[in-house]
Amino acid sequence: MRASAPPFELGNDMSLRVSGFVATRSVLLSARFLVPALLAPLAMVNPAQAGSNGCTLPGGGPANPNGISNATITCSGATTNASSAGRGFGTGFDNGNTYNIQSGASITGDNIGLNMGSGTVTIGAGGSVTGGTGANSIGLQTVDLGGVTLTNAGHISGGAIGINGTQSAANTPDITLTNQSGGLIEATGANLAFNASAVAISSIGTVNILANDGTIRSPSLNSNSIAIGAGDVTIKSNTGQISAVSVGIAAVESVDVTGNTGRISAITGAGIQADVVTVTGNTGVISGGTFAIDAASSATITNGHGVIGGEDVAIGSSATTLGNTITLDNAGAVTAMASPSTGKRSTSIPTRAPFKPAATPSRPPARRRSTTPVPSNRRPPAGYLRPPRMSRTSAPGPSTG
Repeated sequence: MRASAPPFELGNDMSLRVSGFVATRSVLLSARFLVPALLAPLAMVNPAQAGSNGCTLPGGGPANPNGISNATITCSGATTNASSAGRGFGTGFDNGNTYNIQSGASITGDNIGLNMGSGTVTIGAGGSVTGGTGANSIGLQTVDLGGVTLTNAGHISGGAIGINGTQSAANTPDITLTNQSGGLIEATGANLAFNASAVAISSIGTVNILANDGTIRSPSLNSNSIAIGAGDVTIKSNTGQISAVSVGIAAVESVDVTGNTGRISAITGAGIQADVVTVTGNTGVISGGTFAIDAASSATITNGHGVIGGEDVAIGSSATTLGNTITLDNAGAVTAMASPSTGKRSTSIPTRAPFKPAATPSRPPARRRSTTPVPSNRRPPAGYLRPPRMSRTSAPGPSTG
């Protein structure tokens, strides 16, 4: 923990409105580490109340929804509460499976849609994995070290979490995702208590998005909503939408975005929030209600004809007592459009001359690069709290059942 950081306990501030980095980290850790407590009442569901199982093995026989590993599983039609404790299919001990959820097929659980240790999942167009309408439901959950490699052209949703990579013993599962055009991953916030957490993709490990051509969102106005929250987040390509009310992308450690031509946005909080933020080749939009990019320690930004804009601060730090470093290579627009009613001065960073195709090849002008502490006019408004340094393995995880 950094010197002079305020006291912080994992799992606290569930009712805290997301307005600074401490609050956001608290929401992320609460969503991940409090899953056992949230789901404990649902574990009392009678296992004998089995639902329908539309998942089969290569020979055509039914796949066991209460424990199977190293198998190829094809799901067609509807699978509903086939596993115990209100789970659509699978347990946290299932490892090495390949799940093919066909177009039009569905897996639905009152508690968790698809539960697994580790494996590979492909969801076809019109297919769905859903955590029901319960307040604390999860669409897809992975609890083992191998995590999940997921290709989605369908719909994954939960009331609290769409995709959850949660901790089992010392394991920190990663999520590797290709979200195709038409793919939707969301935390609906349905039936959540006011200011509870709704995270579309949550992992104590790393969320690695190879490509997002669809939509990842947490649209609830009544919750602390985050589109992607993890220990670390890497995005190789985004042509789609990553959006939330509170924070677009939040990480305990780092966010690295390459090739954003789509939109990363939040309505009330930061578009991107982490200790270290790197953005390369942005030609899309990164926007937030407070910060566009909130980097506690450092931000390295290459903005190529894109837009980075925050209501109060474009690129800065909510850690007001720290001298963070911004390295900016800007060929687009970096603006803060503060409302006069807030008493904050609107700020913009000039762009280079607009790009015009040259008649003959020519040497491009040198890029302007600066490395300076954040000036006072790009500091956040009063009320933000500096972030603590936290361990991602300092709290127990949920049951692996």
